Amino acid sequence: MEVTVEMRSVGLAYGRNVVLDGLNLRVARGEILILLGESGSGKTTTLKLVNRLVEPSKGDVLVDGRATRDWNPIQLRRRIGYVVQEAGLFPHYTVARNVGLVPTLENWDEPRKTARIKDMLELVGLNPAKYAGRFPSELSGGERQRVGVARALAGDPDLLLLDEPFGALDPITRANLQDEFLRLVTNLKKTAIFVTHDLNEALRLGTTVCLLQKGRIVEHAAPETFVRSSQPYVQEYVKTIRV
Repeated sequence: MEVTVEMRSVGLAYGRNVVLDGLNLRVARGEILILLGESGSGKTTTLKLVNRLVEPSKGDVLVDGRATRDWNPIQLRRRIGYVVQEAGLFPHYTVARNVGLVPTLENWDEPRKTARIKDMLELVGLNPAKYAGRFPSELSGGERQRVGVARALAGDPDLLLLDEPFGALDPITRANLQDEFLRLVTNLKKTAIFVTHDLNEALRLGTTVCLLQKGRIVEHAAPETFVRSSQPYVQEYVKTIRV
């Protein structure tokens, strides 16, 4: 099993405030790992360890077998796709310029970059002729999230990090984008780490689910095993889909 991301006894504290405590995780290539938990559980912080937006106080975080502290943080971030809630698009950039951000930073030539932007918009179901010249303020929430996914994929990263990307959307749009995300990641053979507080979303998308509580891992298992866990905190979550 080829491991893309690994965390070895990772901890994070700010003074006496312990945010993460003894995390041990391995994410295999092609896996969709869901980080599940309530607000304040440490799931977003765990995600940010991977692209060095946060540094651990102790332990090691490895990407492709190399400790993140040994990576140039800019180079590391450019090889990882990152999608956040509300897409995080630059409002003064057109859709095309947003999608082409990493290729631009990587000094791709214009024909190659233009072709990539077109391909990525088509991949996420947006007509380039219609959307490339628009600004984020001219798009619906679902369209902005599609652009965010296109931007994350534009540099052809092997690894995607997603922080509650569909959380602010209406249920129908959210379900459609979940299906689209699953199709893309599966077909493109990407590895993904996906943060959510929604168990239904976790079970729908994940190949593995990792539940965090107060910075510690409560359960880490495949969805079918996760829902049968005897852990009381897991069962509290499971009850939310049985009402």
